[in-house]
Amino acid sequence: FAVTREETKKLIEYLVSVYPSFKADNMTNTVNAWSITLEPYEPKTMIRAAVYLVRSSCEKFAPSPGELIAAYEKLIGQESETGSEAWGKYVLPAIRKGIYYSREEYEKLPPACQIAVGSADALHQWATMDEEALSVHESLFRKEYPKSVEKARVQFLLTGKTDHAEQ
Repeated sequence: FAVTREETKKLIEYLVSVYPSFKADNMTNTVNAWSITLEPYEPKTMIRAAVYLVRSSCEKFAPSPGELIAAYEKLIGQESETGSEAWGKYVLPAIRKGIYYSREEYEKLPPACQIAVGSADALHQWATMDEEALSVHESLFRKEYPKSVEKARVQFLLTGKTDHAEQ
């Protein structure tokens, strides 16, 4: 499923049409460089990452290949992150603000964390708990997190969306 030159060219043409300031002075060289960089990735995934960036950003400049890869990784969650790392990096800071800003903080969480947490209401409830009760939820989160990463990945690959709501 490696990205081909033709698929890379279509991706660059999409970005050129969306970002008028994005100019490929030498399309052959640009396509070659991007193809080498994006080669290990599934083509539809890279297109979806580009569309996600266009929809979610007010940037005036087109993303670089590295930014596309980072968007994909953000969307699906880092495979290398453990549940404990995700808890400390994303969930715990959200809990700290969760009494008053649970909805906003929940929306900022990576999709895999959103799936494992469950809802903004859960985040709000966790924010009101003492440390002992919260440690139970942390344990459950760490256990659920690897499955949540996989759910987020599959959902993104199938739909290009990060909305994890039950259908």
